[in-house]
Amino acid sequence: MSQIAAATLIIKGHFPNDTFPEWIINRAQRLNLTGWVESKNTSQVKIFVSGDPILIDAMEVACSLGPIDAQVDSIKKITESTQKEHYRQPARFVRY
Repeated sequence: MSQIAAATLIIKGHFPNDTFPEWIINRAQRLNLTGWVESKNTSQVKIFVSGDPILIDAMEVACSLGPIDAQVDSIKKITESTQKEHYRQPARFVRY
């Protein structure tokens, strides 16, 4: 049985188009992760992700590379002590 972990990723950079959140959702679904993505503005995206710790790391790497129209400058990863403490827990990956 896989261990379940949760993390918040705060991604800063330049996201001129609205494609990065949809790209994140697509990657998260491919990695079988649950959570949500929130586009704060054109320079910050916040992600809450839950699933296998190795796949969360893979998601972080994927986000650092991003789609061609995104320029990722930094990613801050905050490991959550438990996913139950987070106020949003969708059964799949969604956008807010």
